Amino acid sequence: MDSIFNSKSAACGWSWHVLTENDIPSVLEIMYSNSDYFRHDPPLPDTESIRRDMNLFPEGCRREDKHYLGCFRDGRLAAVLDLIEHYPFEQCAWIGFFMIHSSLQNKGYGSELVRNTEDVLFTAGYKEIQLAYITSNIHAEHFWKKNGYHPEGTVKQRGSHQAAVLRKRTGKKEI
Repeated sequence: MDSIFNSKSAACGWSWHVLTENDIPSVLEIMYSNSDYFRHDPPLPDTESIRRDMNLFPEGCRREDKHYLGCFRDGRLAAVLDLIEHYPFEQCAWIGFFMIHSSLQNKGYGSELVRNTEDVLFTAGYKEIQLAYITSNIHAEHFWKKNGYHPEGTVKQRGSHQAAVLRKRTGKKEI
């Protein structure tokens, strides 16, 4: 699968790679290191749920627009990014999931990777990035708002939880 993300698109010291089933144990390690996240969005993942997530994309999207990416540092998986291009509209990208290993949090690395993701997407011509967070997860809300994401105005029901949609626009004016 070709991707606008490649090892050269990552910030210094990081490299992006498409994750495969061989990476599932490392993905689970990252997720298990963030058990607080799953208090807001249970259940804890397992091999089968990760395998499903790697291949899950919204109705109406093309398979080639789905990217389940890993960001590596020093040869180890450090972060996971689930991204859908051209969703929910053509010039928008959707971050379905972003998580960095808990040992790397509160050091600016997550924000660095988000900025890198934005640079790649906005350079590729996207005008907006959207995502949703579980409204009870104040840490997620703080992280995304700190990185310049603003409420889009939609709150969706996700199982027994509510998810608020946030967005960030490129800031470039249309000519």
